[in-house]
Amino acid sequence: MNQHKWSPRIIIRYTLIQIPGVVLFLLIMMVLRKWIGLPVWLIWAASVLWIAKDIILFPLLWRAYDWDSSEIINPLIGKQGITRDRLDPLGYINVQGELWLAEIIENSPPIETGKFVLIRDICGLKLTVEQDHDKT
Repeated sequence: MNQHKWSPRIIIRYTLIQIPGVVLFLLIMMVLRKWIGLPVWLIWAASVLWIAKDIILFPLLWRAYDWDSSEIINPLIGKQGITRDRLDPLGYINVQGELWLAEIIENSPPIETGKFVLIRDICGLKLTVEQDHDKT
């Protein structure tokens, strides 16, 4: 499996998306300081904890910010399935023990039941496939 690493692009993207949340948090803290007299040290401590939360969560969430890597976003692309129904153009296929709705690539002939297919794209819960001519 391809070991994809963090890149500066992913880190910058994640950071930029977190900025509005941090700004909103700071504004709320400032309003609370004015209304109920929150101590400044508490605002700083809460702000540090808020930013630490974002840093701690980054290793768990970074893949969601790598929009350009289709293998990570759509791990089914390139996988093989087997038709359960005749695809003309829609039908069902089994992929890794799961049943998926599939559609053949535009202008392709129908694919009969029991044939191997390759997944080329995914849109919502529908896979776009083509017949795998290497397997019969």
